[in-house]
Amino acid sequence: MRRRVQVAVVLFLGLLVWGVVIVAINRVRHSANRMVCVHHLKQMGGALHNYASTYDDTFPPRHRAQR
Repeated sequence: MRRRVQVAVVLFLGLLVWGVVIVAINRVRHSANRMVCVHHLKQMGGALHNYASTYDDTFPPRHRAQR
């Protein structure tokens, strides 16, 4: 009987630790995705600034879909 309780406690603690690890991994993944998005926005801003400085401080024309 005591052995079963010990096994149940060990399983419970293992699952608890596993749940905490999964939450931590998801937070790190979300943070990394956010950093990539910010990096891409900075790259686009730099490209627009470069275009504007090359073409008399004007932005590129807006894309219009063919109808």
